[in-house]
Amino acid sequence: MTGNLAAGRRSFAARTEPSPSADAADVDEAVAVLGELLGLRRAAAGDAVTHLALPNAANPKFYVPVTHRKAAVASCLAYNGLRPPSIARRRAAVGWGLRFGLVQRMRGTPMTSGTPSGRFAASEGDPRASLVDELARRLGYDELCAATSPRVVDPFWTPTLQLFDRAGSPVGYAKVGWTDLTRTQVTAEADAVTQLAGLPDRSFVSPLAIDRFSWRNTVVSVTAPMPPDVTRVTEDDGPFPQALADVAGLDGPVRMAAFGSSGGAAWADRLVDDPGGVPSWAHTLFADAWAMVSDQLGASAVLLGRWHGDWVPWNVARTVSQLWVWDWEYSGADRPVGLDAYHWYYQQARIVEGAGLVAALDVACLHGARHLDSLGVGRETEPVIAVAHVLELAARSVNASRLGAPGAERLLDDLPALCEALVARSRRADSLR
Repeated sequence: MTGNLAAGRRSFAARTEPSPSADAADVDEAVAVLGELLGLRRAAAGDAVTHLALPNAANPKFYVPVTHRKAAVASCLAYNGLRPPSIARRRAAVGWGLRFGLVQRMRGTPMTSGTPSGRFAASEGDPRASLVDELARRLGYDELCAATSPRVVDPFWTPTLQLFDRAGSPVGYAKVGWTDLTRTQVTAEADAVTQLAGLPDRSFVSPLAIDRFSWRNTVVSVTAPMPPDVTRVTEDDGPFPQALADVAGLDGPVRMAAFGSSGGAAWADRLVDDPGGVPSWAHTLFADAWAMVSDQLGASAVLLGRWHGDWVPWNVARTVSQLWVWDWEYSGADRPVGLDAYHWYYQQARIVEGAGLVAALDVACLHGARHLDSLGVGRETEPVIAVAHVLELAARSVNASRLGAPGAERLLDDLPALCEALVARSRRADSLR
């Protein structure tokens, strides 16, 4: 399995775009959402060119703000230490070309932006007001420049704008919750980051929350920029047990309690009680699996604390002296300590290596369990942690369906395997007690 992780590391380093299995229509939807959100469209004669769509508007990977050259250059050169090498090289080439005035030789499509449209059109107030104008006003700038990239629209996608002033200095990142699910996620992250600012020193830091507001039926949160020398970590660097121990204690001292009283169990109960728009087959499948797990393991004692919820190499970076952590959208309280370590390995196996769901869960158990001792977790509770991790994944699928998130129906494709794994791991845990 170690060899598989090494192969995955090479794959992760080379990964630059959505996987080949992603439907092109999913990227088109992201283009449409960003187009409506920012009022982006191809520039016609007489239009002010505000962005360059690279490589072109038909297949955009990046929208470069070109109103001010320094901001355009910075959008391509800033934070390249966080990007996979292939993307960093391409961004750097564009950035240096912009710096030396070669933008007219690039094969990008000139774009203009302004009045939001479609789902983000104004229902009241100034219909011409744009989100970037609103961000500038709220953050105290005469003008801001926004760079962004379309991504495959899955149920959890939140448009993210990297903000620069006219001189090219990073101002922050703005995340936009635009659906019921993503509005909840953006709010949860803003709450978590705000909470972090008031807590004592720990082994990691997160970008400071600098604003949050509602705009055109969206929720927008803004965090401060990170240091310019921040660089990505590798899979083998983590999962950083000391940082995970600090995450677990963010709400106060960790505590031993029954698994049935955990935050994940309470969430599962709510999903069973309120299925919303979940298809009946999916609700029944999840409810039956959870009933069996709850009956068998509800009284099992586990160590509970907060979990980050998406602890993966692409959400963690470092400077010379600090570990930086972001994307707290899935964070939750009263989860079994150790879940983040399991998720670190699960996501690498599933997303980076392309492993099947059950195989990725097995990788998570195999490697995640190695860190339980350093987290103060007794090995006797390892089988319950394995169950809790599958429960979180299944609950995310059901919750996305309940909220009608775009693409949620495809998440339900994994639900039978998740529920089967949930029951199998529960029986294993029960047999080992």
